[in-house]
Amino acid sequence: MKTIQKLQDAPKPFALKDTYVPAVEAARAAADDQGSEPSAEDNDDEIPVPPKGRKRKNLDLAPDGKPWDYAGVRSAFLKQQRDEKGLKFQAAKLLWDQSDTKRNYLKDVSLQELKRRKFVPKGATTNPWAD
Repeated sequence: MKTIQKLQDAPKPFALKDTYVPAVEAARAAADDQGSEPSAEDNDDEIPVPPKGRKRKNLDLAPDGKPWDYAGVRSAFLKQQRDEKGLKFQAAKLLWDQSDTKRNYLKDVSLQELKRRKFVPKGATTNPWAD
């Protein structure tokens, strides 16, 4: 019962426009008197927009310029090995890790890209699949 009484005594919410609309209207009226729109420099309450960072080049391309499809190449290899040789998934994965297909796919990828995609650790200095 006490909770219901507390809820009835709670302050009523106010309309959001009651807080900022009068200030905006006053600024517009003052600007109309001067004959120009209020500028962003006049409004110190605005949050400055941070500058955008450098645009990254399209890193979703394989070294040969085709779209990056490592997962597709890997799954096709695994499926082929499992179908042709009747291997289990773990055995096919071991073959993939040692295969020339994987080496050929990753040999021309830059070290930066390999680090970004977590093929090599951050401290690596060379591409382990490069010739």
